[in-house]
Amino acid sequence: MARRTRRPKYDYRNYERTPVEKCATTGKNIYPSAAVAQGAAWQARKDHGAEVDAYQDPECGHWHLTSSGQG
Repeated sequence: MARRTRRPKYDYRNYERTPVEKCATTGKNIYPSAAVAQGAAWQARKDHGAEVDAYQDPECGHWHLTSSGQG
C-alpha cells in the first residue's frame, strides 16, 4: 500500500518568485504577505534543505525568513 504524505499547511502552487526588496531596518528580504513568505520558506526547505521559517517583524512590520526558530 502506498504511503500517504501530509499536505502542506499552505497552498504553494501559486507561489511566484518575485523580486524582493531589502528592509531598511534589518537588511533582510521583504515578503509582501505571510503566504509569500511561507512559500519562500517552503521553497528553501525543498531546494536546499534549509531549516527556515517565516515571521512578521514587530519593529518594521514586514515579513522575513529566519533560521533561528523565531517564527
